[in-house]
Amino acid sequence: MSRDLVSLHLSVPAQADMEVAFAELGFDVSPEGIVQVGDLQIVSESAPTGPLGFTSWTFLGPRDEKLRLDVRTAPPTFLVTTRPEPVPGSHPNGVSGIDHVVLMVPALETAIAGLEEHVDAKLRRRGEIRGFAAAFMRAGDTVLEIIGMTSLDAPHIWGIAFAVDDIEKCVACIREKGGEVGHIQPALQGGQIASSPPTAAFGTNIAFHQKEGG
Repeated sequence: MSRDLVSLHLSVPAQADMEVAFAELGFDVSPEGIVQVGDLQIVSESAPTGPLGFTSWTFLGPRDEKLRLDVRTAPPTFLVTTRPEPVPGSHPNGVSGIDHVVLMVPALETAIAGLEEHVDAKLRRRGEIRGFAAAFMRAGDTVLEIIGMTSLDAPHIWGIAFAVDDIEKCVACIREKGGEVGHIQPALQGGQIASSPPTAAFGTNIAFHQKEGG
């Protein structure tokens, strides 16, 4: 069985007001600064220097450690033996979990092999996205959408797509709260999607995805 993705780590500028940034996108933030999305947590940390955005991730595993993966495979990757304690709360935007994570890597085959070996992610299919070779893997309930781009020096998490049941209500909520979100469009994965551009607070593309039949 593949291991669940249990947390994503968001590196933000030291001066960023994360509670406001998340609230403008319709998220509820705990007093500890944690955003609970289904069984997964987003934890933000201020970083005066270094890359911003979603910079590392953690999977449920047989031991507690930072994996020493090939640098072409994935961002810094951690294993934990215990699932994080859930944080109570609900999101006005209707987000119920994470649908998929978009990862860009310089060596696609190395990435597939490393994720299969170290986090038990399962390869579901291959394809092409905007002219680039891509692979679609699954870690627990989360789809890992991996795009090979040989021009990159290192892998990075390009974007996160949150799962919603009603995309129209989600978009209306975000706009009401002052957040920025684009028009609803057909999603490559099927269903409908609306995207928010990277901001100074997040540094990563954010999308809201309603599956077909949702």
